[in-house]
Parts: sequence; C-alpha cells; structure tokens
Amino acid sequence: MQLKVTRIQGETHDCYSIIFEKPKGFKFYPGQYLDISLNMSFPRKRESIQSRILSISSSPSEDVLMVTYKTGVSPYKRVLQKLKAGQTVESSHPAGTVVIDDNGPMVMLAGGIGIAPHRSMIKWAVDRKLDLPITLIYSNSDSDFIFKKELDEWQKLNPKLAVHYIVTG
Repeated sequence: MQLKVTRIQGETHDCYSIIFEKPKGFKFYPGQYLDISLNMSFPRKRESIQSRILSISSSPSEDVLMVTYKTGVSPYKRVLQKLKAGQTVESSHPAGTVVIDDNGPMVMLAGGIGIAPHRSMIKWAVDRKLDLPITLIYSNSDSDFIFKKELDEWQKLNPKLAVHYIVTG
C-alpha cells in the first residue's frame, strides 16, 4: 500500500516523526509496526528498494498515521531524512503481536526510540479513558526524551498513568 507524507515533525535533536495521511479503512492495533520501503539509488546499483520495520507511534484513535525514527548514516536513513510532504512510500499492512492488553495493569519498558509503540498504546488508553493502570519506565541516554511533553500531559489526564524517566548517559 502507498502512504502519502503530510509532514515531518521534529521530536528531539535527532528523532523525527513522519506523519502520513491515514488510508481510508486503515486499521491497526496500538503497538503494531509497518515495513516501509523506499526507492533508493546506489552508486553500484541502478535502483534498489530497501525496507525497514518502523513502529507505528500514532494511536488508532488519531486521524493520522505516524512512525518515528532516529536519524542515522545508513542509506535508508539518509533517504528517510530527505522525505518531503507530498511524497509517497510503500508499506506493508500493520503487523506485530506485541499490542496493548487492557485486561489488567501494564508495566512498559522503553529505551530511546523504543518509545514509539508505547506512545501508540498509551495514547489509545488515554483517548479511550481506559481504567487501566500503566507504568512506563523510560530510559534515555540524555534528558531529551521523545514525546516527553505529551507523556507529561497524559499523566495529568489519566491518574493511573505513571511515567518514570531515567537518564542513563
């Protein structure tokens, strides 16, 4: 399926979210991922398609589809960083079985960019006003935590959400 980029959003000094138009009828579970393919040219090959798995960081309750990534030096990351609004990428359908389970208390462990699927699950729980205790232990190498402003706001909206930030650098 093709996904159209609507904008790129800076999250931290080295992490960005790509916001796509949500295709009509697109359904996924909080915590799933997409395999996103990019057309790329390499010096030794005329044309090659590279793909990587990126966690969906938006919630099904949101009107957009979002993935979040950390910048890097690989050819894939360099092309990803050059995407502009209006461009399209190829994507798999949502996959993955590590999804929110709203049957009991949850403890989530995230490190750095690994926060992406947790953002999806927490946003889903907040939007649906789930009576679900969630504890997030979030480690990062510095104090520039991805989605910190949102997570702090969501804690105010949901007293059963507790986020513990740990700087490990």
